[in-house]
Amino acid sequence: MNKISTYRELVAEEQRLSAELATQKLAIQTEWNNTKQQLKPFENALGFVSKISTKNKSNPLLNMGLDLGVDVLIRRLLLGNAGFVTKLLVPTIIRNYSSNMLNVSEGKNWFSRLRNFFKRSDKKVREGEGKMAL
Repeated sequence: MNKISTYRELVAEEQRLSAELATQKLAIQTEWNNTKQQLKPFENALGFVSKISTKNKSNPLLNMGLDLGVDVLIRRLLLGNAGFVTKLLVPTIIRNYSSNMLNVSEGKNWFSRLRNFFKRSDKKVREGEGKMAL
């Protein structure tokens, strides 16, 4: 960095600094995007843990049905001879996770998710039949 003695040198220095600032902003943005990408698995794991540990309370009727179904099917039938801790933790985890999966999430309810699941399966079967005919 030399001493600036004319207006032209000042304008040139300003342009040089502006270009350097733009490259540094781009480098910072690239590093930030890389950091976010590296933290994505942690974010997914944290989301999964939060789905297991908390119940979605937006639909109490669905939650009541889930509570009853999980209690009867899981706790009494499948875990009938299991230990106390297993009978306590497994139904709670299943109840919390299923309430988060079945309640409205990202604009899709559980019925449209189920319909889309079968559409994808039906589409795969049709593609497989077309390949078999060749």
